Amino acid sequence: MQRYRRRLSGPLLDRIDLQVEVPAIDPGVYDAPADADGTTAALRAAVEIADQRQVARARRLGVAGLNADLDDAALPAACAASSQTLAIVEQVLRVHHASGRTRVRLLRVARTIADLRDADRVEPADVLEAASLRRLA
Repeated sequence: MQRYRRRLSGPLLDRIDLQVEVPAIDPGVYDAPADADGTTAALRAAVEIADQRQVARARRLGVAGLNADLDDAALPAACAASSQTLAIVEQVLRVHHASGRTRVRLLRVARTIADLRDADRVEPADVLEAASLRRLA
């Protein structure tokens, strides 16, 4: 797997927003009743609310609907990040020698994480979580 990963170029990896390693699932999980605890429905509801937040914010800003569609100029207004949060973004990028494209992708993912927790502003924890999902942390 490491050999294959080394063959992928940095610019190509920059275009993949989430890079998460998924561990193997215990085969016994497949025998359990599907969504017995209702987590799928709860997650679906949270995602629908986050999508609604994104569309409403886009209307206020006069831009495209979802975070994935935000252009670089609209991203700072959509994030409403504090100077402390932006400093953490810059620190993550500096430590990992990341590109400007990575900065945009990182902020979009952080904005989505903030939407999932029903927050108006991107906070440092959102940036750090986004960095871990992009394998930057």
